[in-house]
Amino acid sequence: MRIPKDLGQGTSYDRDAVLDELRESLELVETTELEDKKLRALLRPLVHDKSWSIRWKVIEMLGLHGNRLDRRQIELAARDREWIVRACAYEALACLGFQCSKGVIAQGLKDRNAVVRSFAALALYDLVGAQAESAVRARFKKEQHRRGQIGLSWALALCGDEEALSVLRVLSQHPWPGVYEIARRALDDVAQSEDSGNP
Repeated sequence: MRIPKDLGQGTSYDRDAVLDELRESLELVETTELEDKKLRALLRPLVHDKSWSIRWKVIEMLGLHGNRLDRRQIELAARDREWIVRACAYEALACLGFQCSKGVIAQGLKDRNAVVRSFAALALYDLVGAQAESAVRARFKKEQHRRGQIGLSWALALCGDEEALSVLRVLSQHPWPGVYEIARRALDDVAQSEDSGNP
């Protein structure tokens, strides 16, 4: 992973130096065991950066390397003005297994952006498993947008819902690549989950 080139202007810290060090560190993550403490120290000052692309990548990395001290910042990112930062925040909270964030993730099912609703549904399933079914089903009944239907039906299908599985099969034949590709990925994920003995 790399921080995008859109770096904007400096803030109260030496932003360019931090970003240069962050970029180098992120490259090391792939090849060595970078100390999580050092990585978190590099990421935390960038959580509120004015560039959405930096906020997105920082939240994504905190989802992989963060700890309980990062929970509140990630929860705040779930209210970011940019949809991709919000979506990533829900995923990060689930990745880190913050059970106390279940309510925050459930609120994402009501997000104004359909893709964010999809991410929230899958994050809720990842965090609590089949316990997510009732909240996801309630939103699924109201969902009008195809991209929202994908994530919601994906989460429900992982819970064992046959109707949701049928919706995914229909969406996998949709003419838009952004819809059918994700629906096919969802079907593969559900099949793998069934093969491994889940849901």
